[in-house]
Amino acid sequence: MRFMDNAVRFERESNRIRVKYVLSIDGNHGIELKTVLQALDMVGILHYGLAKVADLMIKHVISPALNSGSPVSFVTEINPDSQAMTEATLKIVPSNDPKIERMDGETIYPRIIEVIKFIDKYICFQEGSWTRCFGRLTWPRISKLIISKFLSKVVPQDASKLADFLKIINCTSEFETALREMKFISVSENKDNQLSSFSENVEVSLFIQEEDRNLGKS
Repeated sequence: MRFMDNAVRFERESNRIRVKYVLSIDGNHGIELKTVLQALDMVGILHYGLAKVADLMIKHVISPALNSGSPVSFVTEINPDSQAMTEATLKIVPSNDPKIERMDGETIYPRIIEVIKFIDKYICFQEGSWTRCFGRLTWPRISKLIISKFLSKVVPQDASKLADFLKIINCTSEFETALREMKFISVSENKDNQLSSFSENVEVSLFIQEEDRNLGKS
């Protein structure tokens, strides 16, 4: 999988993910990334080829996107030459924007979607089955990070705050819908609905608390 190691790298000095589309390794020159992915897919080991790339994106992009202490934004850059695009980069940029610093669904989810769109377009070439493969490798970890770093921290303590949490539930549902449209998560597999399930369970729990409180008053 040295081709993949050469194709997608995290460059610490510039704090960016760099995707190279024309590869050279061990005397083999001019190998296209898409050709490598097609070959891996053909022999049934695409998931193995994308595994390290998935780890890179989780560690250096997704986790920072959910870090409330050091908010970041992302900048996509492409470098086409006269004939074809040769590379794409996703820069992770520290942000002082107060909107970025807010930990709510309207800021966090678009940030993650921006990353997934980069993966879909510039790593998976908008091939649905490749994007779905990447989703299988990363979504269980991404959803756990979102729950632990965001959703679990905004759970209201009582039903009086339910209205605000309902907005988060709505944002969460829209987020999962966007990922399904990109084929990053499954349309039919319930196990991919971890975020909605978590949010809905909280809603039910708060509703029961409110009903119990009302019964106690009566």
